[in-house]
Amino acid sequence: MVHPAIARKQLAKGAGGHRVYPGSGEGGGVGRVMVKRRLGDLDVHGQRVLVRVDFNVPVDIKTGKITDDSRIRATLPTIEYLIKQKAKIILISHLSRPKGKVVDELRLTSIAQRLSQILGQQVGVATDCIGPEVEKSVATLHSGDVLLLENLRFHSDEETGSV
Repeated sequence: MVHPAIARKQLAKGAGGHRVYPGSGEGGGVGRVMVKRRLGDLDVHGQRVLVRVDFNVPVDIKTGKITDDSRIRATLPTIEYLIKQKAKIILISHLSRPKGKVVDELRLTSIAQRLSQILGQQVGVATDCIGPEVEKSVATLHSGDVLLLENLRFHSDEETGSV
């Protein structure tokens, strides 16, 4: 049997094009190696893909205008790849810290509008991030569609980390 440290080193040099990291991997136990898959390794065609994005961008509270969209632009390679692969894309994010309460100025509508402009296609906006209406919105997605769920931090469970 090969010593676990040597096995990790050998596998890290090029195990099938995947990056590998020491860890429990499948089946657990000492000496196992966790394979880190990349998005390109997955067949997402026609699949629903939930993506947590960082859209916590600076917004002028008075006008609702985004003052810096660099965080939105940083997500473009992933979103554009998923669109090209004909996935059904569901984006989740938060904006600021509304402390579990709905604050109209912190809705993600302006972010969805900006993302629509950048992508050149409509980005749907859900009125919440959980519940039957969201399930209905997700069920109507077509391949290549993008849906942004409402601010996760409108729910106190997200703030406390219990979800």
